[in-house]
Amino acid sequence: MNPNTNFARALHTPRLLAETTVPGRGQTILWPHQQEALDFIKTKPAALLNMDMGTGKSAVAIRYIETRDCARVLILCPKSVAQVWPGQFATHETMPHTVHVLDSGTIADRAKRLQQITGPAVVVVNYDVLPFAIGPAIKAARWDALVLDEVHKIKAPAGKISRFCSQLADRIPNRLALTGTVMPHSPLDVYAQFRALDKRIFGTSNTLFKARYAVFGGYERKQVVAYQNMDDLHQRMALITYRCKASDVLSLPPFTDVERYCELPPEAARVYKDMAKHMVAEIEAGEITASNALVKLLRLAQIAGGFVEDHELHTAKAALLAEVLDDIAPDYDGKREPVIAFARFHHDLNTIRTVAEAAGYSVGELSGRRSDLADFQDCKHDLLAVQLQSGGVGIDLTRARYCIYYSHDWSLGNYDQSRARVHRPGQERPVTYIHLTTRGTVDEQVLKALQSKRDVVEAVLNHLTARR
Repeated sequence: MNPNTNFARALHTPRLLAETTVPGRGQTILWPHQQEALDFIKTKPAALLNMDMGTGKSAVAIRYIETRDCARVLILCPKSVAQVWPGQFATHETMPHTVHVLDSGTIADRAKRLQQITGPAVVVVNYDVLPFAIGPAIKAARWDALVLDEVHKIKAPAGKISRFCSQLADRIPNRLALTGTVMPHSPLDVYAQFRALDKRIFGTSNTLFKARYAVFGGYERKQVVAYQNMDDLHQRMALITYRCKASDVLSLPPFTDVERYCELPPEAARVYKDMAKHMVAEIEAGEITASNALVKLLRLAQIAGGFVEDHELHTAKAALLAEVLDDIAPDYDGKREPVIAFARFHHDLNTIRTVAEAAGYSVGELSGRRSDLADFQDCKHDLLAVQLQSGGVGIDLTRARYCIYYSHDWSLGNYDQSRARVHRPGQERPVTYIHLTTRGTVDEQVLKALQSKRDVVEAVLNHLTARR
């Protein structure tokens, strides 16, 4: 007998529900896997759609809202996707909904607008404003359903936004979470997400959760060195989680990963070695130091890229980028191939612009300091330099089939999301990912770490594949 049978029975509270999968107002009919997802979640007051980008999470969410007869719906999401929701409702709804997007104006103004919304409505609010004045107004309002879009954004259990969502969810009878990357870093990421969905799955103590699923070692036994009880973890997740991989349900062109290498020049190699060994190094402009291990990793990543604390150290990786851009042939019409170049640091983005413009590219940028995405999509730029943290959710980069990683960070979520911006529905040509790597540096360690994280995450999620 399944050891979770009684646990599962306690969680499931079926209701008599009307089918709403045949579109009336909406223009789309659910794909088979979307219908399967709806069938799985429609009797559940709490559920997680762990569906890859492009597999149609929004359509399923809208039909879930309608099936559960939810008149007042709150959607929490990153600001970058807030304006997407009105169009999703217009496309997929089977009955009219009034959608209010509160992503602009002062927070006080948004709180006032929220209080003026009465009767049936869908209200969209971005996560980052929740700890402020609009938070009490949200808690004071009546909601029939809560949708947590890109729910992995609340994975930090101690974060203000994560705690807010957990407290808010206790007041709302229907809760649905959407994400394509439920474990951006490790299996431990799921705790806070499920705390907001259904506290019966993993409880309300992050300490007990970590003790059950992680093995600690290292300095003062505070480092996670392995994971345990993964069968139990995925069995509990599976009670309310529908998993769908894009590769199983979508016909996408193939992709290839390529690594291109450069070497640290002797002086930069000396600086790198001193920083790695002593957490301090001498450069022409003075002394650089690292106060702890995390800062040391940051400094090593900067040195591998050619700079540290805004001081230029070498141009090896910049020269490698120039070679790669030179190798990318024009398309069949003789036009320059569009290119996406992902990077971690503003200095990297600056280098990409300098190198690409010298090679004849018109360069745009998508980062915390500027957004040229629309111009790139309108073919006004040949290359778009994208900061990893800014190029995650809610954007379409399928105009390009070449994607260069000038630098990586340690986030598997950022890595997978950035890849999915190019290799997704709408992409009709084979995709090539080109990783620029400074040999013998933290660059190599980061790529290996991302792959090892994916191995752990996939081992768990493979038990949550779509039920066919």
